[in-house]
Amino acid sequence: MKNLEISVTKMVQKDNHKEGCDPKSCQDMGEIANYRGQGIEDVLKIADFFATGKPNIYDDRLEIAIQENVKGESPTQEEKLAFEKGEIDLYVADYSFYITKVERTSYTLEELTKSFPNLEQE
Repeated sequence: MKNLEISVTKMVQKDNHKEGCDPKSCQDMGEIANYRGQGIEDVLKIADFFATGKPNIYDDRLEIAIQENVKGESPTQEEKLAFEKGEIDLYVADYSFYITKVERTSYTLEELTKSFPNLEQE
């Protein structure tokens, strides 16, 4: 049974090699995916699908920050060199993985009767 829900969010901001990240360019893309998993191994597989690297742990999530090109992909070697020369900007993408434990319980007969008062019990 899948007992974890993993919500993936993404935030992106422009990164200039000389001046660093531009907070005015920050774009919150909100939730970009939602998954169910069995355990922490599933969380790490999902995180690795979106961004390679070691996640940082926060109060309620894991987070990985990576560099991306304008297409949202890993920059090519040529793009990295152009970035270092100040010819192009790249982007810092922060992927957050919010993990919620899901506990499933069945309704009792009493709860069902209260929830569906117009139905008859057999």
